[in-house]
Order: sequence, then structure tokens, then C-alpha cells
Amino acid sequence: MPASLAGSSPAATTTLVSLPITSGAEPLCLAFWYLVHEPSAAGAMSTGLGALRVVVREARAAPGAEDAPRAALQSATVWALYNTQGPAWRPARVPLPANFTFTVELEGEWGPGKHSGILAVDDIVLYHAKCPGVPSSALSSPADCSFSSDLCSWTNGSAAGRSPGWQHASGQHRPARLSDNTFRAPGGYLFFDMFSLSKVLRRARLESPRLDAGEPVCLSFWFAAFGQGDSTVLRVLRVDEDSKLPEIIVWQLNARGLDTARPQWMSAQTTLSANTAFSITLEGVANNGGFAVDDIRVRPGVCQTRPANAKPTATQS
Repeated sequence: MPASLAGSSPAATTTLVSLPITSGAEPLCLAFWYLVHEPSAAGAMSTGLGALRVVVREARAAPGAEDAPRAALQSATVWALYNTQGPAWRPARVPLPANFTFTVELEGEWGPGKHSGILAVDDIVLYHAKCPGVPSSALSSPADCSFSSDLCSWTNGSAAGRSPGWQHASGQHRPARLSDNTFRAPGGYLFFDMFSLSKVLRRARLESPRLDAGEPVCLSFWFAAFGQGDSTVLRVLRVDEDSKLPEIIVWQLNARGLDTARPQWMSAQTTLSANTAFSITLEGVANNGGFAVDDIRVRPGVCQTRPANAKPTATQS
């Protein structure tokens, strides 16, 4: 019998929580079927329905966690899908951590608007095996964030008092009445908006958590520009975590030529080397304007720079 994970109330969240699981050295795999569908949606890319997530949370049975409140327990989203995925039931596979005591949470989040659809799961199975993530696009990185309610694992790195830094958009506090990219809600993304009468450029830095070394990865996100674009720049920096090597600009875009009066979300992506442990910094520079960002994802593999003119020149990098 399938379980529905979200009701009809906008922004409602429902969670199914497993009993505590203690994994050993042998890999564990979570398998289930899901249905995430909005019949009235125009297509698979329609936004607004909501999200289905798998969260692994440290169990209270773990040493030192017996009396900790749920919100204080270590957790990570390891699998997530957003908005309608079509009318058919589809299989999911989620690799789970070894040598850890945890609970598994299946979380359904209804979108903030008025939508008619279903978020449901069925036939949940946990077994010993090494399994690939299915679909691969649903596997989550520590740097993934839709900024619906907070910064996830990102940190506002702007020096206090020197810059307004990155701000969280809400219905009453957002640039150019821009809706978010995830659900088309009136808030739920980050932006910087900096102004200086003296035309002095200000900087805002948003810093990711540490990412482990491995194969190259593709960073993707959505952006929108607003204000006076000539001096407004958004760049992506790769920061080596284990050395004092200089930061490397891997993506950079000037707002010049973009429609900053009526900002629209545009997709961005770039490849980052992962030969060493690293972090990602989104840096904004402006004296009369800014950029908004949303839906950051990090996935294994190489991807072409998008938009093409965001590829830094040799002198920039």
C-alpha cells in the first residue's frame, strides 16, 4: 500500500522515519518506488509541486546522542527530486553510509503555491549491497541547496559590517519582485545587492562545505542579475582545502548585456577539478546592483561551461 508524503496545504512537510539502523562495514542500499506527479503540469520541467527527499540522520542510539533534540542530530540529505517526474511509478536506489547508527527519513514537501498532485512512496526495502544511486540525478552532494528556508551547509563569508553580504529572499525582501527558481515562490533563494555612492566595489562571499577529492564534478546553479550591470560581477572560485594555493576563478559573468530591469532565471554550469579536497565560493562584486542564485547542485562528471561567455580568460583565472 503506497504512503502519501504530502497533503494539500502549501509548504506542508510530512516525514516517514525508520527505526534506528546500525550499519557495519558491508554496504547498505535503500530501495523504494516513488510517484511524484502533478497531472495539470505542462511538462516534466514544470515547477511548484514540491520535493521528495531521503535524509540520513544520526540516531539517538548513537554514542553521545541519547538526549539530543532531533534538530541537533547530525543529518544529511542524500537523495532528492523536485517537482513533477511524470505519471508512472519509478524505482529509486539510495546507497547508505557504513559503520554508522542512523535513521532514514523519507520527506515530502508540498510546494508553496496551490497545486494538485501526489508525492508517494511504496515497497520500501533495505538490504546489504553496494548499489548505484537511481536516478543518478537525485543523489545529493553536501553542497546541494535550494535555499527554500536556509543556507543548508553554505556559509555567508562576507566580513561583518563591511558588506551586507548574501541575503535570503522573502516575500517582503527580494529584488525586482523576483520569484524563486525552485517552486516559483515569492522567496527561497539568495542574493546580494550592493550600492556605493563613491562607486567603491563591494564584495559578498558565499562558501560551500568541504568537498572530498575524487573525479571531476559539474557544478550547476541558476542565476538572475538586477540593478546597474556594468560593474556587477558574479564569479565561482575553487578553493583548495589542504594547501595555501591561490583561489582559482572557474566561472565569471558580468551583468552587462543582461536584462537587469526584468531579471529572469538563467542556468549556469562549470567543471571543477577534484584532484584534492576543495570548497566552492560564490563571490559577488558590485557598487550598484547584484545577482541572485538558486538550486545549486554538484554532480560527478565533466560539463561544458554555461553560458559560454562565463568561461574565464587566462588573465582572469
